[in-house]
Amino acid sequence: SDLMNVSFNTPVTPCWARFSVNTGTNSVVPGTVTHPGQYKETSSTTANSGAFISTSINSVLLGGTETTELIFQVLTTANTTVRFGFGDTQSITAPVDGAWINIAGTTLDGRTSSNSVSSTTGTNYTIAATTWYRAKVAVNSTATQVDFYLYNEAGTQLWTDSLTTNIPTAAGREVGNFYIATNSGISAVDLLLHCFFLKQGHHPRLLQ
Repeated sequence: SDLMNVSFNTPVTPCWARFSVNTGTNSVVPGTVTHPGQYKETSSTTANSGAFISTSINSVLLGGTETTELIFQVLTTANTTVRFGFGDTQSITAPVDGAWINIAGTTLDGRTSSNSVSSTTGTNYTIAATTWYRAKVAVNSTATQVDFYLYNEAGTQLWTDSLTTNIPTAAGREVGNFYIATNSGISAVDLLLHCFFLKQGHHPRLLQ
């Protein structure tokens, strides 16, 4: 499996790059039997710091059937914001255009935005720190609905919700595939741990 198991409705070459936010860092972490490839984002002593990995932020125009998944755990929940999915941000600010899972502290929800007009799912889920989860963002075949899912490490669905408003499909509303973790404090703390690869049998996958 690749970093975020992303698929698109049209052929795309997702050229991944990692970035620092206000001198935060990305680092490789030794893997385990069930999580053989891991990466970690850490903040710095500068406020609103962290790191992210992203394709070009204008590489994809959502047209239907785009999906992306991430295996992750939030290491520090206090003052931490994590965003994952499709969007055009490369900073602490929310995407102008996008469809993503948003985690603020321990509260996880789904969001869409088109030209800075945004929607948030009516329900949310309270995550626990240092706990493995699998999240998925899926655009339906006509790009009229975005479904958000959260699973535990065993593959049990913990939460799902959807949005049908403010999905960025118009020309000029292109996005990238991304995740970002930042912390508003001024201490260097570990923010997010995620898997590059999955060991078959330990993380049941959705059929796509």
